[in-house]
Amino acid sequence: MSNYTHQTAQSMKEKQVKLPGPDHPISIRRNPARVVVSVAGRAIADTRGALTLCEAAYPPVQYIPGEDVDFSQLERTDYVTYCPYKGDCNYYSVPAAGKKSVNAVWSYEDPFPAVVQIRGHVEFYPERVDEIAEHEEMSRTEQEKNKALVLEAFDTLFNKRDYVAAERYWTSHYIQHSAHIAPGREGLFNLIKSLPPTLKYESGMILAEGDLVIVHGRFSGFGAPVNWIAADIVRIQDGVLVEHWDVIQDEATEEQSISKRPMFGTTFST
Repeated sequence: MSNYTHQTAQSMKEKQVKLPGPDHPISIRRNPARVVVSVAGRAIADTRGALTLCEAAYPPVQYIPGEDVDFSQLERTDYVTYCPYKGDCNYYSVPAAGKKSVNAVWSYEDPFPAVVQIRGHVEFYPERVDEIAEHEEMSRTEQEKNKALVLEAFDTLFNKRDYVAAERYWTSHYIQHSAHIAPGREGLFNLIKSLPPTLKYESGMILAEGDLVIVHGRFSGFGAPVNWIAADIVRIQDGVLVEHWDVIQDEATEEQSISKRPMFGTTFST
């Protein structure tokens, strides 16, 4: 926590609102690890959706989604503080841990717009709980599963053209950001149905972090004069593809390439 003042009647009238900037940066990113918070020998928070907030020179803190916190083990207090960068802050204690965990938990219930991502999240003082553990190994396993899921989904739809099976991989509420594809799962499936049976998809490099997967691939045989090289970015939730972005380029020949390096794989397409 930083820049906090306990509120009094006078301070409530003199609140300042400040924006994060070069002199006081704040960044928020998704933590790909599983985060478990233990107090008095009990796990009171267990999440794969933590947000890591980095503020100025202070140590990073983990904001836990409220739905992943056992509030039955917490007790709301009347202690309130104010941060000019984030807003009013409310507190909880953990009765089972006694004095050690008084006001051990805080939450910005209505944070300022610059940090709106932390709404609905809570944070724990590390020194007032037993442990805030980040399980990276389990996270990497999930990322490998997500990569395999995306490759299976793409092969099922693009190469096998099995639309019934493909429905298992794409949510019916699929969010599409591509400028080349109509909205939703139906828009994607209809596009593939409209392409010739010679369509071929080849996957190359693939990366995963948290719930995102990026795969570098080549689309060929779809009726255009040149192949497409695409970086497809998909978001995974509950074992299905829920959101998609892409960056697409025409594949250059060796004669057209200034770098004289293939855009995909180790050889130029013939």
